[in-house]
Amino acid sequence: MSELIQLMLAAIPLAIATDWLARKIDGPRWLWIVLSLVPGLGFMVMPFLLARAAGDIADRIARIENKLAQPPPPRRQYLLHSERNAWRIPGNEPSS
Repeated sequence: MSELIQLMLAAIPLAIATDWLARKIDGPRWLWIVLSLVPGLGFMVMPFLLARAAGDIADRIARIENKLAQPPPPRRQYLLHSERNAWRIPGNEPSS
């Protein structure tokens, strides 16, 4: 009986960590917390959540890499139009 109490006491910090990870991966928080509090099962829940969080981090890094791989938008070059003395953007002149 004392071993069960020790397992349950060890599961409390694990449940707190599980709650924090479940928030980060947008998962069903209460399901993961309850599963982590079940003696014996809780120690199998944490590696799954860590793997899922690592997958989410890898996805975010891939999205950032894809965004950085795209060429930057063209810079606007302003030229002074001599007739009206107004700023113009090349390529946006009105058609005549």
